[in-house]
Amino acid sequence: MAHDLIKFAAAPAFQCVLVQGEYTLPNSKMEIEPLGACPSNLNIKPFDLAFTPEPLPTSVSAPAIPYGRIGLDVTISPTHELTPLTLSTDNVIEEVAAVAEKHLQKSERKKVT
Repeated sequence: MAHDLIKFAAAPAFQCVLVQGEYTLPNSKMEIEPLGACPSNLNIKPFDLAFTPEPLPTSVSAPAIPYGRIGLDVTISPTHELTPLTLSTDNVIEEVAAVAEKHLQKSERKKVT
C-alpha cells in the first residue's frame, strides 16, 4: 500500500519538475507501470513511473537526452537483519550506507528474476 501511495503521489510532482527542467512538454504525462519496457518480457513492469523526454523544440536551454524513455522505480524492501555495529565513529555512515545499498540491490534483483 505504501508503494502505491508513493508511486501515485510522486507522478504529478515529477511531471511538474520535468516540465520546469524542460525535459518534457507541459501536456506530457507520466506513465504509471507501463508495459513493454523490457524487450525480453513485454508483460513485466520494471518501471513504476516512466516518461518520454520531449523538450520544447524552440528551447535553447533544454538538455540533450540520448534516451527514448526514462523509468523510475519505487522499492520498499523488508528491513535488513540488524547486527550490532562494531565500527569506529569515522566510518559508521559509510559502512551503514554500503550495507543498505547491498540490501536494496538484492531486493531490486528479486523483482526481475
